[in-house]
Amino acid sequence: MLIRRSIAITTRARTSITRVRAHILATRHEAPAELDDSKLVVDIDLSILGVDEAAYARFESDVRQEYRWAPGPLFRSKRAEILESFLARSTIYSTTLFRDRYEAPARRNLRAAIVALRGE
Repeated sequence: MLIRRSIAITTRARTSITRVRAHILATRHEAPAELDDSKLVVDIDLSILGVDEAAYARFESDVRQEYRWAPGPLFRSKRAEILESFLARSTIYSTTLFRDRYEAPARRNLRAAIVALRGE
């Protein structure tokens, strides 16, 4: 009985670890999330893109501070590429809830940030 219980606990733990790992890797934004709960995790991660303009400006400032070691021209170029990759998607958010709430403001914030980064 103890062995069977230990195996069941270990199997559940492995399954949980696998799912949590999938959620974390999904936030790398290299490919669309496959699991429904990963889609939600990614949408939560990207919700910052759709906040009000002042909050988004603070976020961009914080990102620049995090990458302060990168030379300005390189940072601006690479950051613009990343933001453009989100704009190129047919939708930024996977879930209806997040799309309805954040899609339009996120696209406005991204366009404004790209213009600022590109110096246009």
